[in-house]
Amino acid sequence: MKGMPRYRVLRLLPEHAPKFREKPPRDPPYLLRESHYEAGVEVEAQTPYELWNKLQEQRETEDTPRAMGVGDAVCADGGELLLCNFWGFDPAAWRQAAQGEETPEGGGETPAGELGAAEERIN
Repeated sequence: MKGMPRYRVLRLLPEHAPKFREKPPRDPPYLLRESHYEAGVEVEAQTPYELWNKLQEQRETEDTPRAMGVGDAVCADGGELLLCNFWGFDPAAWRQAAQGEETPEGGGETPAGELGAAEERIN
């Protein structure tokens, strides 16, 4: 029997949040810069919406500093990347560095793969 899907939350860095929220909506997929995100929690949930609800509830009951918000992203077990927008979750992809542009340390490894010992799990 297959277990519940796991999602890795990728937090939009605070300095990039205002700029993200000011941009007008556009057609997906949204192109995200790896350098604008940091690894967050890993959560078991049936859907991204259930994940969002779990994080909201945890914040209310456990005094967690920050629930999931607009601009954050989630990476599903299968590698699907979704962006949390004002109206729900939209498909997203990592933006490829343009020629001459600096790439993140690690040569393209996504923050979703960099979760370490500090990773939290919510069941």
